[in-house]
Amino acid sequence: MYLGSQSGAVYRIDNSIFTNKDPHSIAVHDVLSMQDYLYLLTLESRVLRLLTRSIWSANSEDIECMDLPSLSALAPIVGESRTEGFYGLTLDGQILAFPATLTQRAQSKLTVSARDDIAGVLLEMDKLSDRVRRLETECQRSTLSRTGQVAPVGMQLMDTLLDVRAETIVRRVSASKQFYIRLQLISQANIDWSQGWSVVIKITSKGNEYLSGSMSKREQHHQVVCSLADFSRHSPWVTEVNIDLQNSLLPLTTTLGLQYNEQDKQSQNRFVTHFIIERLELDAIHFAEPVPQQVRAQYAEYNQATSRADLTPLELDIDTEEIQMTQCLPALLSDCISQDRIMAFVQSSIRACLSVPEECFLRNETNAVVPAKASFVWLVLEEKEKSGSMVKACIHVRGPDPQRVRLVHQAVQRRIDMLFG
Repeated sequence: MYLGSQSGAVYRIDNSIFTNKDPHSIAVHDVLSMQDYLYLLTLESRVLRLLTRSIWSANSEDIECMDLPSLSALAPIVGESRTEGFYGLTLDGQILAFPATLTQRAQSKLTVSARDDIAGVLLEMDKLSDRVRRLETECQRSTLSRTGQVAPVGMQLMDTLLDVRAETIVRRVSASKQFYIRLQLISQANIDWSQGWSVVIKITSKGNEYLSGSMSKREQHHQVVCSLADFSRHSPWVTEVNIDLQNSLLPLTTTLGLQYNEQDKQSQNRFVTHFIIERLELDAIHFAEPVPQQVRAQYAEYNQATSRADLTPLELDIDTEEIQMTQCLPALLSDCISQDRIMAFVQSSIRACLSVPEECFLRNETNAVVPAKASFVWLVLEEKEKSGSMVKACIHVRGPDPQRVRLVHQAVQRRIDMLFG
């Protein structure tokens, strides 16, 4: 290998010649000899360094790359007895001086080449990111327009693309109450959701085995379709849906789905696909309210002996390695309920108290309306048996109003089945 400088000096390194025509060579613009090294200025404006004594046996692993700015020319700094560094002419015409101590800082050319290769790959990936996002959206459209049905793969795909959050809300307006469910979608991908996408919210209800008498309420079938025009990765989609408890039977099934609608420009056929992304069962606990302190004090009057609902305790097996006893009641109450409301419900590690609104159940001529001050329901957690980390426990549901107790008993049973079943 030979290195040739503009000054005419020729240095041999192995058996190849460095020229602009040789793709496997390093094209050298100038060469500077200083102390024990040769400094090579390449046509890429980079300064390489090589030990002079290894010139006959050097390979690419022996070449070092100097951590210097891009230069177009080199010139030695000559001292009294030896070269003390060199001057470098930058690409914008500045002359910089590099002392010998600075030129000692060098990295292996292979290391620098690897770093440059990685930087190049990252730059290329950055350039392709927008295209990838566009292709992701197009693939979504193409897949959905051809399937026309909810497939397990599509369900898993939506789980990775979206984060769904829900919370029930009770608001007091004058002397009445209004009930809502707040739904929020957070996008995990850069998809243009305004192109053909919409949200479909369905609220349905069936009969309740605990309710009887003259049915002033009816089965609910309600649907809302909302646009996703402003939905993006940086802008969550939020809506509040009013729940008409006056005319609905609990439990209510709320289904949140994504609908994709696209028209084929050639055939004029319209493709509609629906993905269910969340299914919620709303029970009496979802619409319960905290009980004022003065009302809670009346619990002594409505102890187990005076509770008019003769219901068996709800049994559950608790693995304390997964959940502590103190967290059982908050966990059972936490479904779609804010942390503030949960803390207001829970009175201790084994007791919670909540007020079930009149709108949650039916009244007939034989069931007198229970005063609001007696509308509360107590949940009491009792430990029965312990073996290692496993605890057999039960939850007593108590209160002065049998209908409220039955509704909450049903709701707690469903939640136990979900968490501990």
